Amino acid sequence: MPGYPIHFLSFYTGDHRLVMAKYNINWQRKTPGKVKTRKYDVDKLQLPEYRAKYQQRVKELLLNSEARNEQESWDNITEACHKASDEILGRIKTSRNSKAVDNEDVKKMSEEQKKIRMDINATADIEKRKQLQIRRNKIMKDMGMKIKEIEEKKIIENMEEIENSKEDSTRMYKAIKIQQRNRPNSRGAKLKKVHY
Repeated sequence: MPGYPIHFLSFYTGDHRLVMAKYNINWQRKTPGKVKTRKYDVDKLQLPEYRAKYQQRVKELLLNSEARNEQESWDNITEACHKASDEILGRIKTSRNSKAVDNEDVKKMSEEQKKIRMDINATADIEKRKQLQIRRNKIMKDMGMKIKEIEEKKIIENMEEIENSKEDSTRMYKAIKIQQRNRPNSRGAKLKKVHY
């Protein structure tokens, strides 16, 4: 072992000589981590203007890249697709609540009920707590009704989209597509029967 000091222990009595040495080993830890997948708003690709912009941006990025082997070529393609998707399509906003609704009224009610909850936790007065809890419960009820109303409106729109299709195969395709789009996690899930 060149470059490392070696010491023999002479005070040891036995049939073997003990050796003490310094040696540095650079251990590499491979920690299995979750791979974050990028979720893009691919529904925008159905619109011709977004599709054209996306195709143009991917072409531009691929023309400016150089590859020496197949792996670099593949990496350039995936990088171009991700970059174009980020710029043109945008990412899907994910939330912990699978029933999250993108509505200003619901957002305001949600913020207000969170503020009231913080006030409830901060106050020691029992009477004030009861009043705040009653107010918060009313807001939560109104918010639930608003979310239900929005979801029912989406269902009606989806049903109209399916009913407007002329052929049965197109109807079936649209029904499955709408069902997959509305499902929070569609991997490995079985399709439910859709009755017409």
